[in-house]
Amino acid sequence: MESREAYPEIFYNNKNITHDISEFLINFTFTDNATGKADDLSIQLEDREGLWRNSFFPEKGAKIEASIIKINNNQTKKLNCGKFEIDEIDFSGPPGVVNIKCVSSLISSPIVQTLKNKSWEGIPLRIIAMDIAKNNNFELFWDSEDEPTFERKDQINLSDLNFLNNLCQDAGLGLKIHDEKIIIYDLEKYENKNPVNQIICNSSNIINWRFNTKTSGTFKKAKIKYHDAKKNKTIKAEIYADPSETYHE
Repeated sequence: MESREAYPEIFYNNKNITHDISEFLINFTFTDNATGKADDLSIQLEDREGLWRNSFFPEKGAKIEASIIKINNNQTKKLNCGKFEIDEIDFSGPPGVVNIKCVSSLISSPIVQTLKNKSWEGIPLRIIAMDIAKNNNFELFWDSEDEPTFERKDQINLSDLNFLNNLCQDAGLGLKIHDEKIIIYDLEKYENKNPVNQIICNSSNIINWRFNTKTSGTFKKAKIKYHDAKKNKTIKAEIYADPSETYHE
């Protein structure tokens, strides 16, 4: 008979509190965004006795490190979720419940907070990324065969991360920050990779699922811009809900 177990391992200001909160834990949610958006974490705890509103009250800005531990037939795997900061604390009841919402610790880093002005001319994107990574004490992981070079780009009152993200979007590359690493990768290459797993509705390992579709608030069209490094040309397109209206430039 297979033995399966999964649980979050949580550090609060460098202290392992996994065992301390285990009896209160209701839900643990980790969102691992692919590109262009910081990861986030949510911890939901039972608070019938009001402990989290008093002596256990979390400190805003406290550092959280989290991992997901999976045990399957005595084999242990660990998914490192990264480093976070407590951003929002929400209480509700009855029964008493506390939701602790955390954002990637990247949010308070100079790579996000410090606005800069600088001009870049004829320098490959990979070299710009290496320079930004070095200046902010990050490592760079580059996984793209293309190395686009822009004739000139001006960083005007932008943080290093926003500026780098804009360059990656223009080049059709993905950008993600995780565990003090800047990760830049070929979106098309990763989208074409074989799936690591399939989730099948109504299978035994699905607890619940929900899909949503709506009419109001949807978009009629989307604008797309891509810089072809090999041709040194920027390609623009507008994609409409009605395919007959779509055009390329």
